[in-house]
Amino acid sequence: MLGQLNKTLQYNKLSQDPTIVHLEPVKTWSQKREGKGQITSEIANWVVNVNPKPGAAFGNVKTHTINNPYTYNIMRGTAIEYLSAFTEFYLKPYLRICHL
Repeated sequence: MLGQLNKTLQYNKLSQDPTIVHLEPVKTWSQKREGKGQITSEIANWVVNVNPKPGAAFGNVKTHTINNPYTYNIMRGTAIEYLSAFTEFYLKPYLRICHL
């Protein structure tokens, strides 16, 4: 996994933490959708991770694949963690329809 994270085409080391910068668009999205009545205030508040932190990279080994590569995930604790969960929850039924 470290070998993958060291590939500079996909990942760069940062000089500062951009977490708060990424939180603002999530807040804006949430407020806009709530204002239009597209989501409830409970969902609007839940989607905004008020204590975001830089993403923690973790990998799951694909034991069914030759050479056991990793599936990489970098989401836990980030500013978009709950927004991603929201999106996945509501879009998953449509994915099933598309793959029939």
